Amino acid sequence: RGEITSGENLVIEGQVEGSVSCNSHEVTVGGSGNLKADITAKTIRIEGSVEGDITGHEKVIITKTGKVRGNIVAPAVTLEDGAKFKGSIDMDPNPQQGSVLSMTTGGAARGVLDGADLPALRSGELGWALRSAGTDRSFCPDLRGDGTTLLLAEPHRPLDPRFGPGSAHAHSESGAKTLLGPWESVRRDVDTEQDLTSAQAAGLGPRTAARLTPGE
Repeated sequence: RGEITSGENLVIEGQVEGSVSCNSHEVTVGGSGNLKADITAKTIRIEGSVEGDITGHEKVIITKTGKVRGNIVAPAVTLEDGAKFKGSIDMDPNPQQGSVLSMTTGGAARGVLDGADLPALRSGELGWALRSAGTDRSFCPDLRGDGTTLLLAEPHRPLDPRFGPGSAHAHSESGAKTLLGPWESVRRDVDTEQDLTSAQAAGLGPRTAARLTPGE
């Protein structure tokens, strides 16, 4: 129990309670790792079990054996087929690359480009949208119906993004399948103060909530 700080790559097996910080390097929670801890690192790879919040400055990977209960903040997140995750994903973007999430299904990786600010994103709803997409190049329109929040394609197919004003119509015209269903948090992007108020009511990710209440 306590705080672990490392200046080099770190592999954790066994039980740990407290916090883990490895800001400039990689943290791997091995298959026998069982953590009740918050983790902060450049890249975080979960093969075991973690209960706590995870902040990856570059990337977070939950492997097929990984189990995470908590919130994830990272510009890039990968969920392998079989990974178990319950919590929120706050796609805090890399200024040069934007936010990218990938998910493996049936052994084949699917690229997912997050083209919007989704501070209230829920992992379960994202999973439903991904399953609805199947193997088709697909997009998810925002709640207003004119923008695009997610664009998906199999690795061998180009994403062919059409972001910009009227992107929902542009993606539809390009042949992408429209994803509509019970995944409001995937469609709830934030462009205005009113949008942010609505997202706050739905529940924000930890990074956005902290920025809105810096004194708490």
